[in-house]
Amino acid sequence: MAWDPVDAARAQLARLRRTLRSIDVRDAKVATGAACVGLGLGMLMAGARDRRALRRLTAVVKTAEAEADAARRTAARDVAEAKRFGAQKVAASFFGVADSLALARQSSADTAAYDALDAQLHAALAANNVTPFAPEPGDAFDPATMEALRALSPPSGPPVVAEVLQRGYTMHDRVVRAAAVVTRDAEESSSSS
Repeated sequence: MAWDPVDAARAQLARLRRTLRSIDVRDAKVATGAACVGLGLGMLMAGARDRRALRRLTAVVKTAEAEADAARRTAARDVAEAKRFGAQKVAASFFGVADSLALARQSSADTAAYDALDAQLHAALAANNVTPFAPEPGDAFDPATMEALRALSPPSGPPVVAEVLQRGYTMHDRVVRAAAVVTRDAEESSSSS
């Protein structure tokens, strides 16, 4: 069987893809460049008789370079996201504490200690770009930021918030925990007013 430069280039590209999965993404361009040099030398050794094969080989190499660049950009984006939202799991572990504080404050006659502790907890969360939000009763229900735990009436139109059960939290404009709400029909709230 005769040596085919296109098959050799495809085999080299497959080896390059396997190698790229196991090395640091910053080295991807170097590895791609080395593969290009190796493929080019292979073509020179073959005499480069077939220009169409050379064009196909060039397309394969360009594809490999584009894949390496895409992998580098994806890795850089993932690292940036990990840095930006790294504290999300830690912050989420404090939401239950914040909810318990709010319930304790409601059931206690002396709320000063609870208010101070709540302020301190939310200051620590704010230092990590975590901010609480609570929709107001009568606000339109937003499924992107709210979770309806119960509906007071069957929906016949757009639902609105009837009661807020738990505050929601955002981190860098991303909802970390949706606000838990009770909904009612919007027309029911306008007719009862």
